[in-house]
Amino acid sequence: MTALEYQKRCEQWGLTDPRAAVAVHGCLGGDSQLAAAVPYFPKTYSEVDDWVKSTLLDGKSPIFESLSGVVEETLGGQPSEELDRMLWLLVSGPRNLSQLAKITKLGPTGTTEAMRPFVDAGMITAVRDPLDPDTDLWRISDRRLRFYYSLLSGHVGYWKRGRMHDLLWRRLHARFNRYIVRGEAADIARQWGTSPAGAARLGIEATTAARLLVPDYEARRLRASEFSLWSGEDPARLLALGTLRWGLMMRNGQLARLRMLQHLLIQQGVPGADQATLVCIGTHFESGIANTPETEKFHRIGPDDLFAPAPLPANNPATGETPAQEVNTAAAASERS
Repeated sequence: MTALEYQKRCEQWGLTDPRAAVAVHGCLGGDSQLAAAVPYFPKTYSEVDDWVKSTLLDGKSPIFESLSGVVEETLGGQPSEELDRMLWLLVSGPRNLSQLAKITKLGPTGTTEAMRPFVDAGMITAVRDPLDPDTDLWRISDRRLRFYYSLLSGHVGYWKRGRMHDLLWRRLHARFNRYIVRGEAADIARQWGTSPAGAARLGIEATTAARLLVPDYEARRLRASEFSLWSGEDPARLLALGTLRWGLMMRNGQLARLRMLQHLLIQQGVPGADQATLVCIGTHFESGIANTPETEKFHRIGPDDLFAPAPLPANNPATGETPAQEVNTAAAASERS
């Protein structure tokens, strides 16, 4: 989805607050039927919580029926306990087939077959692991499925009966922010990173964007980066490494953590890591980051950057025409001849 398509959709829904727009789009995506059933949209981010509770989590509404029935609709029945657990965990982040097979206990072949209805429907998609090109990482890309396993799984009966409505929301609110809102913001950021607008803003041309899990062997843990950009000419070459804090203050510690991630990648011999551009993506920035002079190797990216249209192509100094105008001029000349 391009920035222009996103802007048109937000205009159609009357969304002007970027944070509210990301939250709404994270719930509905491009589902026009679902959006048409929504009685109203939040004007500001402060209205999002009430909007979700009163529209999407209203157990008596057709919207709720659509969201709560997405798994049965896809499978034609109830999922197995193993598949249900796998999907519940998959909403938290990409996993490879080996990891998923351990969850389902079905083995790689059985797990692949269990996922097939969702894969065929485009609800679960595979992305290349930049640090292990021979391995695919599977992720939930369908927003209805992501919404279900973020907020509804295991709680459908309570939402339908309206019991403990506020208590449930308080318990699940963190999952809404983490997996739906920030997950959508991360998707938008990665799409932006490989767009002409992203290339113009960062001064690099990337063709692949991915979430990155960097092994920290000394700490015996994996460290995540939601935003990494990779070269098209050399897919193993890192061009940019970023961190995302959507709706939260981007603090100096996040930038320090990003530099630590870069150091780990340099130690592990990842091509381009030593020259990678560092990117902080967020809605609010601490003064230390906000006052850091931007250089070719560090950029602060806010909502205005993510949703900015791509720059127009420069005019040819000799003719004063854009590339598109030059094509039209050449075509007209060809017709006359």
